[in-house]
Amino acid sequence: MPMSFQGGLPLCAVAALALAAASLPATAQVPQGGAGGPARQDMQRCVGGVLSQLARSQSPETLVGPTVVSRCDRQLRAALQEAIKTGEAGSCSVDTCLASARQRASEQAVLAYRSFRR
Repeated sequence: MPMSFQGGLPLCAVAALALAAASLPATAQVPQGGAGGPARQDMQRCVGGVLSQLARSQSPETLVGPTVVSRCDRQLRAALQEAIKTGEAGSCSVDTCLASARQRASEQAVLAYRSFRR
């Protein structure tokens, strides 16, 4: 039985945080202080909103990754750019790492969605 929207909100926030951190390239690391800068927080909010909408409409998992990547692309680019500026993304550029970040975001969105719906 899927979790209700109200009951799933805290889990969604945790899942979105994990997604925001995991969507960066493998060389990137989340700062020890927490969720990162404003761009990652925007990404977290975007993903949380998209996952909530998908769960409410009981969307199939196959739509989750592409929907999150599509609707949160601007936020993903900004989070990646933020990680590059702070040196967390190594020698990445937005252009060279964007495909990898999108793939990771898609994969993590599906995993988060599975947990969200339980």
